[in-house]
Amino acid sequence: MNIVHSPADMTVTVAGGVPISTLQAELVKNSQWLPVDPPGSLTVRQLLDTNASGPRRYGFGTIREHLLGVRVRMGEQVINAGGRVMKNVAGYDLCRLMVGAHGTLGEILEATFKLRPVPEVEKFVQKQCDSLDEAGQLIELVLRSPVIPVVLDLVSPATVVVGLAGTQEEVEWQLQQLPFSEPGNLDYNRVLPTCVSVLPSKLIETVRGLTTFVARAGNGVVYHDGPKETGETPVPLLQQRVREAFRG
Repeated sequence: MNIVHSPADMTVTVAGGVPISTLQAELVKNSQWLPVDPPGSLTVRQLLDTNASGPRRYGFGTIREHLLGVRVRMGEQVINAGGRVMKNVAGYDLCRLMVGAHGTLGEILEATFKLRPVPEVEKFVQKQCDSLDEAGQLIELVLRSPVIPVVLDLVSPATVVVGLAGTQEEVEWQLQQLPFSEPGNLDYNRVLPTCVSVLPSKLIETVRGLTTFVARAGNGVVYHDGPKETGETPVPLLQQRVREAFRG
């Protein structure tokens, strides 16, 4: 089977070619999900190869934090790393090296993830600010508040989006702590060609002058419509050594 879900263990093992949307649709039947929401139509392999993430990254982290094990074809070998249980720590930490390696270490055939329950309630609110400076002040206000967002984004030209998840009581209380209440959504979550990472404190100055952008305000990751860098990305030395060790 392409998907082996163990609801009681809150884990799933899935083939690399399975679309993320297909995986999520299967998991939700048992009120569970893999807490990643990258834009576009990605397979599990593409998700891991690119370390793609979406708005909920602020609350749930990247895919690396949910990966338990991988099965990888490296040259003529098939390597298993990690496992199908949360306490497996044996062997190389090849799982983390595979994430974001763009296929340079091998082809991901299968991956095992730990899951989370689907939140009882999820709500989004937004504030369309008059300037980036106002948006920056609002982001700081949210960060200093008792609210614990799962989404904290800044969207061009100057809209702050906050997402909350949890029980009905938790979400309603947090909504009352925010100084804005206009309903929002994640329709802005789309693929943009260029990505840069900066300190969250440098976010506002980074997006100035950009026409179209989606910024993870809590993480400092900015996606925009500027030109992509050209040239081949060099393979990090550690990845080169791992590839040589397994491929011989």
